[in-house]
Amino acid sequence: ENNNTDNKYQAIQNLIEFDPKLLLSELFVKFHAADIAEALEEISNERCLTLFQNNPIKDTIEVFVLLTLQKKETLFLSLKDTQKSKFIQEMEADDAIELLNEVQSKIPNTISTLIKKLPKEKAEYLIELLSYEEGTAASIMNKEFISIPRNLTAEQALFRIKKQNPP
Repeated sequence: ENNNTDNKYQAIQNLIEFDPKLLLSELFVKFHAADIAEALEEISNERCLTLFQNNPIKDTIEVFVLLTLQKKETLFLSLKDTQKSKFIQEMEADDAIELLNEVQSKIPNTISTLIKKLPKEKAEYLIELLSYEEGTAASIMNKEFISIPRNLTAEQALFRIKKQNPP
């Protein structure tokens, strides 16, 4: 099992090293995003940035959020401000807050600049979450919830959830 895992990560790393313009969508065909993220932990930050810059933001974020906090922080701090804003905009609020809390001491003025570039609703939501003390439940909670009656079938429940259009 462990040898297969190592081989999988090595295969991903080889593909990325061989083709710097590789599309993540090509990797998603064979590998799970978590496996790609694990493999990226051992790849240079420069190569990771090249990979991320050559891919659609949605694909990039799917892998980015699964990296270790240290790798995310390093890569995030290497991005241009416009790229940072796009990353924050595409991330789920809890992932964005975790990252912003981590980098806040290193780029304090930049955080407010980044948030100002976000759509109003997302910016207000992140500002509210950032106002809570780090490490508290309030700082990582998701204020939005879905309510469905107990007596629904799974199919009815899924229909109701989709209709409510959760984030």
